[in-house]
Amino acid sequence: GGLGMNSLSGFDDAMGFQVFGGYRFDDNLIKVDKVKLAVEAGYMTSGDFDFRFGGSVSADGIWAATVADYAVNEQVSGLLRLGLDFGDDDGLLMGFGGEYRVDHNIAVRGEYVIRDNVNSLQVNIVYGL
Repeated sequence: GGLGMNSLSGFDDAMGFQVFGGYRFDDNLIKVDKVKLAVEAGYMTSGDFDFRFGGSVSADGIWAATVADYAVNEQVSGLLRLGLDFGDDDGLLMGFGGEYRVDHNIAVRGEYVIRDNVNSLQVNIVYGL
């Protein structure tokens, strides 16, 4: 899970959060060296976007995505994400970013995710078994 700085056209930016889980497929699924695939699903809330003239709105909901992970070395990977949002900002989502492995089980991700209306700059902590 992690935090996201979210933007929505015509509103002030908002700080939100997300939680997610996923499954990384084994190396036999694809035969491309250094690339691994995963599926992830989660819940995201954008936080409150304030109207410039009073009031607020938020975008919440569940999402699902396929993630391709390209290993630069043992600790650093590049990420590409493609999926669907099923919440208030329903539709296609895509993103890109990077991951730094702190140890065998813990990684820190930075990603930029684009949805139909809300764009997010995210920092997530990933725990894997």
